[in-house]
Amino acid sequence: MVTVLLFYILGLTINNAQGFFPEKIYISDLEPEGFYRGNILFQISGQENTTSQYQVRYLLFYDENILIEGRSGIFTLNTGETFQLTSKDLGDPSSRFYIVEHNLHTENEQVIGSFLASGVLLPGDYLFEIQFIKMPDGLIDTSVVFEFSIIGGSEVEALSPGVPCGESPPVVIERPLFLWLGDCDSFTLNIGLILNREVSPLQNLQLYPVLKKSGLTGNSFQFPHDYPPLEKGEYVWQVVGFRSTSSGVEKLSSTPMCFMVGPEKIQEIIEILKEKLGEDNPRLVEIEKGGFSPTGTIFLNGRIITIEEFRQIMAGSKEIKRVRWK
Repeated sequence: MVTVLLFYILGLTINNAQGFFPEKIYISDLEPEGFYRGNILFQISGQENTTSQYQVRYLLFYDENILIEGRSGIFTLNTGETFQLTSKDLGDPSSRFYIVEHNLHTENEQVIGSFLASGVLLPGDYLFEIQFIKMPDGLIDTSVVFEFSIIGGSEVEALSPGVPCGESPPVVIERPLFLWLGDCDSFTLNIGLILNREVSPLQNLQLYPVLKKSGLTGNSFQFPHDYPPLEKGEYVWQVVGFRSTSSGVEKLSSTPMCFMVGPEKIQEIIEILKEKLGEDNPRLVEIEKGGFSPTGTIFLNGRIITIEEFRQIMAGSKEIKRVRWK
């Protein structure tokens, strides 16, 4: 359910505003390209009362923290002019509402970290605000706020590393970070080797177990450093959630995910960055001298991408604005 709040000061009149926010939203859906290629999340229609210049600003709030912010260029609305703005317009380069500046507020370390790791909006209450800012004074003329909630589903969904078994598995390092979604009291993570192609991945998980970790209460698990690293090979993993109900404990299992381990492949991440940024880039020097090493999982605007996608992006003409590691 989406609730719409309208705030007026002067100038613009909003005739209609509707929100269509789904139950699952990827972080990448809320950047300009995502708006353009995705479904319409909202539509606003209105009329200008006096000729003025404006800038559109959008913000996504979670627990009173700004997660995402974007701004359009400056445009003119003439007296009596009617307009319609949808989320697709924010990502359409031919639209006057096109977002030219987009930022993830990564300084909110604890808040944004889990969102970037999962790539989706986590369960909770959200505010999505569209502001019409009158220029050149920069004051908010009219604001439309969409209140919506992401409800934790009954499913447990494995996110990373790997892909659903049967697809071509990605290569990760020997101590990967495991990520999943689910609203449960606790989770059990099972990791196994795939050694027998004659049986299913789940049977391999049972026949050739590598690690079982019970009693997890979060949605992530870093393969421990006090345990022997995963050796080169193909692996399967699954997470099982346990939730108390009036009729007992409910057990929810994720789809099994498969991945391969090949430590030598991960050095490619550093080499690709060196080609793009230069051998003497101070950030890369700091990484290598400081003992940092890639986790094998690459996030681009909150979406997990493969090393092949990463290589293609770095080979293009895109400029790197910010590289973050931890």
